[in-house]
Formats: sequence, structure tokens, C-alpha cells
Amino acid sequence: MKDFHPLLARIADGLARDLISQREAAHYFGAWLARRLYCSRVAFWTIADAPGGAAVARLGGHDALLERPLANGVTLSIDTPSAWLGELLARGSFMSVDAAVDSRLIAQRDAYLAPHRVGALLQAVVGTEEHLCGIVSCEQVGQARLWTQDDAALLHRVAGAIARMREQRLALELA
Repeated sequence: MKDFHPLLARIADGLARDLISQREAAHYFGAWLARRLYCSRVAFWTIADAPGGAAVARLGGHDALLERPLANGVTLSIDTPSAWLGELLARGSFMSVDAAVDSRLIAQRDAYLAPHRVGALLQAVVGTEEHLCGIVSCEQVGQARLWTQDDAALLHRVAGAIARMREQRLALELA
């Protein structure tokens, strides 16, 4: 992960000086992470309370199959209780080796997983329970995948680093 910290510093500087957008930052982080985890797609999602549940909106990311940024504009309404969201928030991470048959993902299957051919998911929360700002999601397209503990640990470290960068940026804006 030694090459991650210089990337993080460049992105933090670019965001602070308004040289790049959050969507561009999501693409740069996503491209880096997709190369490390050999996954098809990395997406960054925001999460907000909504009537009867939560709304998750894709901010951006990287499509490693097409080698291009992910378009945003995808928003999902998540009814609560949700087995997927409950586990993600309680544990800070979520892993599904086969999204097509994972019972925790039933609510998302028709709205997102099937149309986008998501076969497996590895996700981590960005932020803390008090300051939750989003989700980073690694997707394997078209097939199931056995994620390793090393994959999950790397994703968790990246999510933590992004959360710290965001908190520092917010602190500077408030100062």
C-alpha cells in the first residue's frame, strides 16, 4: 500500500485546491483499487437517510473492464430493515462471494445487481458511525468470486484512509 499514500496526498491536494471533483477523486481511487484487487469495478457510494430506509447514490468510480470512469446517476432506495445494510453498518464491511444467490441481497438484485451483472461484492464503510459518509464497493462482474481476507483488509485500510482524509478536509473548511 506504499504507493497509496502519495496518491491519497495528490487527491487530497487536488480536492483542497478545487482542481479535481469528488467524482474524479472516486475514479482515481477506484482505478488504483481495481488494479490491486483485480476486480471488475470499484464504486464509491454516498448514503443518506430516506423515508422508510436509506438512499445510496453512486458518486463515481472506475470500470476496469472498460478502462473508464463509472457514470454516476445510479440511486437505490433501501428499505429497512435490510440484511445487507444492517451487516454493512454493524461490521463496517460486507462480503458476498455470489451475489446472484446471496439472500442478504434480495432487495438489491433487481434494481442494481442483475442489470449491472454483479457476481460478487466486497464493500467497506467510509467513515465512522457518527460521521458515515459512504461506501466503497468492489464488484466482480459476471461471476462469483471468493474474496480473501487480504482483499478485505486492503479495502478496509483504503476506506479508513479516505475517511481520515475527508475528516481533515472538513476540519480545514470549518477552521
